[in-house]
Amino acid sequence: MADLQDLCNTLQALANSGESAKVSYYYVGDDGVALRNGAILVDHGVRAHIDHAQLDASAAIDAIAALKLVKVASLQMSEVRPAAHMASVDLSQLISDLRERLRRASSPPPAPVATPVAASATASAPSPDPGSTAQFVAILAAPGIELRTEALRLLEPLFGVSATRKIDEFARIHPPAERPQEFLLQCQQHVSVMLGASKAEALFRPLYDRLESERLHRRG
Repeated sequence: MADLQDLCNTLQALANSGESAKVSYYYVGDDGVALRNGAILVDHGVRAHIDHAQLDASAAIDAIAALKLVKVASLQMSEVRPAAHMASVDLSQLISDLRERLRRASSPPPAPVATPVAASATASAPSPDPGSTAQFVAILAAPGIELRTEALRLLEPLFGVSATRKIDEFARIHPPAERPQEFLLQCQQHVSVMLGASKAEALFRPLYDRLESERLHRRG
């Protein structure tokens, strides 16, 4: 599975080497099922010609940055011959624009403003036991740890609309709020059928790490 960073790295490598190539990127369409593709023709590491829905350069860059990429492939060419409908832009500018959109997407959202709690309500609220299930449920309810959403984000590019059905099935067997580790493991095993065990483990490792980090933070 690829992402926008992989596309940027591929384009940057061509800019560094001064080579010409056709860079194809594959992504899941709006219907969540069909696999579509677009292309960027790189001319001697200097100029880029974008073939994406016949959009102009700015609109094409915005559209590419929002895609759910699945794969990026590069085919070296001795020369490129762009079609008339392709948007043309300096390769360095294209890379810079894509990296800027990548930076914006990865920037954390503003911290929510805390709502004051009445002293009487605070005093009456029981303090959860650090190792209790109730505490883990509270952790999973936090905005950053919505396991169903995070798991769906990983499965959707691979399985399309059927990912939602599988997530619902796994959640019935292992409710994420009660059995987060088991829920993630079942999702991981489903992905391993397509990607292999090692890649599936690497894909889900950040979620396991986030759960462990939150658990340790709350215990501290």
